[in-house]
Amino acid sequence: MGMSAHQRVNVTLSRDTLRLLDRVAPKGARSRVVDDAVRFFIEAHGRKKLARLLRAGARARAARDRALAAEWFALSDQP
Repeated sequence: MGMSAHQRVNVTLSRDTLRLLDRVAPKGARSRVVDDAVRFFIEAHGRKKLARLLRAGARARAARDRALAAEWFALSDQP
């Protein structure tokens, strides 16, 4: 038996969330809307995490980078 591209799961939503879902999901498309929302959330979360890591790395290397820039600027002033 081959693997299905989809797998059935049981998810519990609040009544308010379900009402919102039914307002935006065409009839019979709840699963697609939930799938899109989960993917969007994970991608956005991943971008935020990457931005946080890049900021932390930049802060950690700031002193070294300033020192290197100062060395190069000093060399570029030479005739």
